[in-house]
Amino acid sequence: MTTEPDYTNAIWVESEPLPDGAYTVAIHYTPDRSISLNAPLARAYARDVTGAISTAEYAAAVLRQLTTIGVDEDNAAPTVGDLMGKAWKGLDLADGVRAVPLISQRDRRPYVRIDVDGHPLTQWEPVDAHDHVMNVMNVAAAARLDSAYYEFLKGPLDLPEEKARGLVADLAQHREDATR
Repeated sequence: MTTEPDYTNAIWVESEPLPDGAYTVAIHYTPDRSISLNAPLARAYARDVTGAISTAEYAAAVLRQLTTIGVDEDNAAPTVGDLMGKAWKGLDLADGVRAVPLISQRDRRPYVRIDVDGHPLTQWEPVDAHDHVMNVMNVAAAARLDSAYYEFLKGPLDLPEEKARGLVADLAQHREDATR
């Protein structure tokens, strides 16, 4: 059983089959824009989202500290921008996908914005960005296991490809049920 992604509320992350029988991490940003990551690329993606989170949190802390010690906010904000340098421009996660660290002008809290093909798609608080990172890493682990399970179903159990793929896809629902 497969659930259709709800693109209005979240970026969709799932294990998807490749033609060779392996499974990969698929991150769906919109119905028309997705990326596919093997395990090393998924780790790099997670590292870079985490880097954007850390940059935003660090910059927000510096801004708070500077204003606490009496630096005028109009001077502190550009100083923080200069200090963060290139990191402030964001990190390329994949072709056309970028994580941009931000500090809200309204409440001075850290955020991470995800841009896709040069356009802002969503903005996360650090806790939500960390949840996304964990989801990507969990799906990367599941994709490796999905590949092994698929090979078992096709090999020793000698199931047809369509049946094996269906069982692997259905397994995601059983994993979700086990965590409730």
